[in-house]
Amino acid sequence: MTNLSVNIRYLRKKHEMSQEELASELGYKSYTTIQKWESGMSEPPVKSVEKMAKLFDVNMNDFVSKRFESDAELFGEFANSFNEKRHEKIIAMNLRDSELSMIEKYRYIDDYGKKAVDAVLNVEHERSREESENTIELTEEEIERLKIEKYINGDSALLVARKKK
Repeated sequence: MTNLSVNIRYLRKKHEMSQEELASELGYKSYTTIQKWESGMSEPPVKSVEKMAKLFDVNMNDFVSKRFESDAELFGEFANSFNEKRHEKIIAMNLRDSELSMIEKYRYIDDYGKKAVDAVLNVEHERSREESENTIELTEEEIERLKIEKYINGDSALLVARKKK
């Protein structure tokens, strides 16, 4: 991104303006024009740059050439946005208290302990996945028929016969 695209976004936010408001101030019908400038997809015409410099009360040459926002501020904003999205995803997972407790404990163990936990978790995950792939669902009618035929016990567990060697 160019200094100008970063500055447009930074100064717009500093002046507490939405992209829609800035577009309106500059005589544009849609905020997508501002969006394109801020993302660096296109450059604003000189007249719009002059209007923004005046609106934001900055020197036009500085507006185009200097970067008003530091890389640290850009990174901080990115990190905040990333963490917000992660937080929303975690909330959507609807974790149980026991799962949250495990996560908290995991954070306090050293790398050796994390590798051990990860190894056990991977083995158990694979076992459970294979088990669920080998599980079939039967209707009540099918279960009753198999009970009559002595393939299912009273607990509805499928009886499997193994051939003797």
